[in-house]
Amino acid sequence: LVLRPFWPWGLPAGCTSKTEDRARSHWLPDLEQGLRLAAAGSKPLLVDFSASWCAACRQIDTRILAAPEVEAQLQHFITVRLDYSRRSLSHDQIARRLEVRGLPCLLFLDSRGAEIQGLRITGAISAAEFIRLSRRARAQAQRPTPPDSRPASP
Repeated sequence: LVLRPFWPWGLPAGCTSKTEDRARSHWLPDLEQGLRLAAAGSKPLLVDFSASWCAACRQIDTRILAAPEVEAQLQHFITVRLDYSRRSLSHDQIARRLEVRGLPCLLFLDSRGAEIQGLRITGAISAAEFIRLSRRARAQAQRPTPPDSRPASP
C-alpha cells in the first residue's frame, strides 16, 4: 500500500512547532489500545492517518486540531494518530482494511470500531467544518451499528 501526501513538500521529519507538540500530547499511537479504551468507555474514536512529511497533515494538526474549540470537541473522543513518518506493517494493514488511499485522512469510528459513514476527512478542512462533523459523529455513534459495518480491530 502506497500512501501519497496531499502536498509533496514540507518540513523535514522531526521538525515540529510548539503547537504541534501540544496537539500531539493526547493522541494514542496504537489503534488496538484506542479500540479497547473506546469499548470500555463507550466513546467514539477519531483516527488520524498522518505523517511529518505531509504538509496538509501538519496544517490540520496546527491550525485545526490545536484550535481551542476543536480541542474541546476532541475530549468526547478516543484519539488515535497513526504516524506514517514511522511506517509499519500494522499501519499498512489498518489503512488497507479501512480503505485509506492517502494522507491526510481522519476517520470517525464508533466504540466498536466501525467507521461512521459519510464523515471521512481526506484533505483541507476548516475548524467550523471539523466541529460540525465531530458533532455528527458523536450523535451517530450513539445509534446502533448497521449489520454491514466492518469493525476496524487490527
